[in-house]
Amino acid sequence: MLNIGATAKLFYSQFGQYSSVGMATDIAFTVNDTAHLITASLVAKNIGGQFKAYAGNNREPIPFDLQLAFAFGIKGFPLRFHIMYHDLHRWDLRYKDPNDTGSDNIFGTENTESKGKAFGDNLARHFIFGAELAIKKVVFLDLAYNHQRRQELKLENVRGAAGISFGLGINVKQFRFHYALAPMAQGKVANQLSLSVNTAGFVKKVKK
Repeated sequence: MLNIGATAKLFYSQFGQYSSVGMATDIAFTVNDTAHLITASLVAKNIGGQFKAYAGNNREPIPFDLQLAFAFGIKGFPLRFHIMYHDLHRWDLRYKDPNDTGSDNIFGTENTESKGKAFGDNLARHFIFGAELAIKKVVFLDLAYNHQRRQELKLENVRGAAGISFGLGINVKQFRFHYALAPMAQGKVANQLSLSVNTAGFVKKVKK
């Protein structure tokens, strides 16, 4: 089964006396093989630009991202795995900080790593790994790891939990409530609450 979806986003940003307005869209193509519990998606995020630049006509690009994702499960087992490869359109995601002297990078450090370790670190930054545990198809527990976020938010002497995120989802008929928690740098936490509605369920009820 092939599904195609799109979203439209209007954004506004302000820095002091400067402001910007723009619009972007996300487009997704998803193939779902229910017989083998495999789902594959190709997503193009943030297609668009600024209507109004911060200064004059100097319109800046917005962060476009091309992503490829796979999800697969095992019949009779309530655990589902997710793998995403983001930024397909560009390879080098590493930021070379001249002040970074840390040594807690499992792939090596900027100053001492070999080309092989640099390649491994850059490759790992493209991937996001996750797993979801379904309890009676009503409660869902999520865990994910984002290596790029961890590398960008890590502190020199503190590993922390940056890059690891947790989620809780609850299904109630056609509605799904989801809460996600993602530790950031210096003890800060990002919280996200979302609501999804399966409109197909309402159509089936009307037909009955």
